[in-house]
Amino acid sequence: MYAITHRGLEGQPGLYARVQRKADSYWWDEVGTAWIAAATTDCDLALTEGDAGTYTASGSSSPSEGGLYIIYVYDSADAQIVSTEDIYSPSRGKTALDMVKNVQKELRMPQAVTIAEAHASLILSFLNKTQDIIMEAGVLDELKLSFSFNTVVGISAYTLYPSNTSKVDTLRHLQIGTSQPLVRYPDKDFRAYKRNQGTTQAQPLIYRIYGRAGRALVVELAATPDAIYTVDVELLQKPERLISGTDVSLLDGDVLELGAKYLALDNQGDSAGLDQSLFQAKLGLSMGTNSESNWGDVEAI
Repeated sequence: MYAITHRGLEGQPGLYARVQRKADSYWWDEVGTAWIAAATTDCDLALTEGDAGTYTASGSSSPSEGGLYIIYVYDSADAQIVSTEDIYSPSRGKTALDMVKNVQKELRMPQAVTIAEAHASLILSFLNKTQDIIMEAGVLDELKLSFSFNTVVGISAYTLYPSNTSKVDTLRHLQIGTSQPLVRYPDKDFRAYKRNQGTTQAQPLIYRIYGRAGRALVVELAATPDAIYTVDVELLQKPERLISGTDVSLLDGDVLELGAKYLALDNQGDSAGLDQSLFQAKLGLSMGTNSESNWGDVEAI
């Protein structure tokens, strides 16, 4: 079962999704339950709105772990809205409760039955703090996202929220076709550029971060689009905070446990020097093997 979540404007009837396998460009046929060479209406997965602006669908395909799929979302007029490259990774990592128990075992504490227990909640907070520390240490491959959206004539601001993701953390790249990448301008320079453009519409060349809307990022383009352009985007997502015992982090569970143990020992006033060193070493190794190659050597702080 392939679950799809799309977030957009509320009250949009008729939205649907299609899934394409990137390796061979085949499409999932939901009616025929098979991969086919050309997309048809049998590939449509109706998106149903639950919470305002949140649309979900479930396909019957059985994607492979590590498989690369493209999720396309269309409106009721069959116009493509967005597409997201999704590396399928089923939740086979350690759950939050598993990690809490492992840390408690290392601390020689009784292991919690539920995440709601007082000490379990404390360890959970240390796991979340460790996630934040790891996020500041480097660019992790498992947090990268490829996404594209289509511009609308006369509209300059766009909300970036890829399908099947948590929170958009950092915008790294915007580009239209084979043109040069869009250049990010500071707010004051962007406003001056746009003021000089006046009402002139053209292919966008620059952008700014307009604001943040909860988990999504809003960008403003200039010039204001004069046509429909497909903008390719690269993003980093931020892992969801661990709340329930069944939550699974996008990050390495071993590193999270080492960090949580170090923070727990330090919090209760025990000697934590060795555990801090182990955490830093493991974090540094993780950054060396799991971060982008052009990041270089990362030293944990």
